Amino acid sequence: MNQRTAVDRTFLPAVLVIVFLFCDASLPFVIARLPNVLAVLMLAKGVVVAETWLLAVWAALGSSSWIRRVGISLVLSVVSVGLFEHGLIYIVTWGFSAGIREVFLAPIELIGLMFPLLVWRGWRGCRIISENQAATAGVQRFSLAQLLSATAIVAAGVAFGKLGVAELPDPDFQRSMLISACVTSVILSLLAVVPLTWLCLRVRFSRALAWLASLTAVTNGVAIALMYWYWGGGRLEEGLAGLAYCDAVALTFTGALLLLRRLGRFILVSGRLAARSRPPL
Repeated sequence: MNQRTAVDRTFLPAVLVIVFLFCDASLPFVIARLPNVLAVLMLAKGVVVAETWLLAVWAALGSSSWIRRVGISLVLSVVSVGLFEHGLIYIVTWGFSAGIREVFLAPIELIGLMFPLLVWRGWRGCRIISENQAATAGVQRFSLAQLLSATAIVAAGVAFGKLGVAELPDPDFQRSMLISACVTSVILSLLAVVPLTWLCLRVRFSRALAWLASLTAVTNGVAIALMYWYWGGGRLEEGLAGLAYCDAVALTFTGALLLLRRLGRFILVSGRLAARSRPPL
């Protein structure tokens, strides 16, 4: 067992939550004082989205009480988006109703992000635990009570999301918005959240850093080249703002996971591997 002193496994996540909530509340007012509002706004929104990704990972793959994890994650997702959107109301032009809608859709997006992670956990027994638990961790499966709880939580999240689109006059459009938010989150989880979680918490630490640096450089280079080729100089500012948003999401998400791994000694284990080994650090 590693003898180095590790940060308490509840202290570091709590500090991250406090820091993120402070950023959510303060960033809109910082944005209002800066000249290039669009680029900084997209960076800030990327940070908020990354927080939802982190909450989904903890809710689906954590090792504490299932009900507590999911309940806290749902509340924090609403508080996080709510603090940020509350500040944006005073500096942007899309109005009060759009910001409120984002708050109500946050639980549905969180549930959509969780779904592939829960399938991954149920299929492979994957979960996040502290390093000193890896040698004794066994396979964990969902019980009937947990499955029933999951159904109730999904129903509560959908009901909460419906409140955010209730003002829209067309019922079909309401359903389309809810389905779109959930399906988009599922796709993002499959394409980004699951592989990045595995890369940050399972692959050797130095190798994970190398992979992340390479992926960031390649994707940014390709994206900028395509923008120059397709738009020239016309809409380059909008394209760079969108790229800043994507970078903010990915770097905030992976940076937080790597910090939790390095300082908090959190690792990703599976049912087959947990009993005999831990991932290299």
